[in-house]
Amino acid sequence: MMEVLETKNPSETTKLERGYLKYGNAKYSIVEYMSEGNSLTSREAFMLMGTTCLNTHISELHLKFGFEIPRKKIEVDTRYGKKVKVTEYRMSNEDCELSDYLLEEKADAF
Repeated sequence: MMEVLETKNPSETTKLERGYLKYGNAKYSIVEYMSEGNSLTSREAFMLMGTTCLNTHISELHLKFGFEIPRKKIEVDTRYGKKVKVTEYRMSNEDCELSDYLLEEKADAF
């Protein structure tokens, strides 16, 4: 007989209980930094957290936890004085509430 595997998607509560947002990883650092009211660009994420794939982490946070994280194009100067547009990420009020919950859950684990 073949064993039937359960293919049901886990609920959001189950996802949170499984600890997808682990202390010390890039996603945790991003959520923690942005929940303090800071915006973040790819360059800042590299300089502050050492991650080179901010856009991927933001997308994963949206898919796994439901973060909205609004995006805005801003103009910055390059080191050669040329103007370029980059994406700036900032948390919404709802995102901050969710991040407070996730960060609080992780703090309790220690």
